[in-house]
Amino acid sequence: MAPRLSILVAVYNAMPFLEECLASLVSQTLDPADYEILLIDDKSTDGSLALCEAYEKRHRNVRVFPLPETSPGLSAFPLNFGIKNARGRYIGVVDGDDYALPEMFRELLAAAEKDEADLAVCSFSMYSMRLLRMLPPADVEFWEQVMAPDFETLDEVGRKDRLLKLSPTSWRKLCKRSFLLGNGIFFPVDDFARADTYFHWASVLPASRIVRVDKRLLVYRTHRPGQSTGIDPGESGMQCVLRMRQVKELLLSRGLYADYYQTFLYLGADTLNRVPPGHPMRAAVEEAIVDLCSRP
Repeated sequence: MAPRLSILVAVYNAMPFLEECLASLVSQTLDPADYEILLIDDKSTDGSLALCEAYEKRHRNVRVFPLPETSPGLSAFPLNFGIKNARGRYIGVVDGDDYALPEMFRELLAAAEKDEADLAVCSFSMYSMRLLRMLPPADVEFWEQVMAPDFETLDEVGRKDRLLKLSPTSWRKLCKRSFLLGNGIFFPVDDFARADTYFHWASVLPASRIVRVDKRLLVYRTHRPGQSTGIDPGESGMQCVLRMRQVKELLLSRGLYADYYQTFLYLGADTLNRVPPGHPMRAAVEEAIVDLCSRP
């Protein structure tokens, strides 16, 4: 019998945090027969693959896939591989340096299955490795709007406007696998970051039912040395502009650019805020954003 859930982990040199991540996944408050864990190793050189294989030997619901060569697109290719090879009805994602609370996937799966949802989404906590303490999520204000009493009274565009403003991380969601495959939703494979931004928009826009779980169910490590999000802010800003272009093309292809224009402007403002005033690339990033945000 196929599992109800597949959890995907794109693994690349995630030591010394991978042990805590994997331990959190095999300790979920679900019957192990109900879920599988796919560990897709992208040619790690730090012992991550050996740790994954040790977990596979000890846990029958763990499957390890060593990729034959280093993939393009950071974690995008491994996650797309996982979507295609998953057996679960729903798919979740966890980064190898983060960890899930024990009840995370039981809660998300129960909510998704109850409403036959295309997507289920939760909140999260941030652990700062610089401050050595837990922090609230960066999007706490927008999460409060998503959970506000008036949310269900809004029309579809109003509800999705709020959802699209959440931090566009893949690891806070469950996605119905048939929904992803039926709509051709995958992570963009290229040589720049922020693939989650495109995946967020590509999955939220066509979803007919999205359920919310008002709990912080995953711990995201931030300020970690070597973290892929820690690139130069100017370079990060330009990469975000390239993602914005993909999102705009998605909106235009679906005839939704006018409906979500204000939300797209927010994405532009958020992108510009990643580049501090006085940075030598800020003017170029701002010019690129203004050019991209043409009126519908």
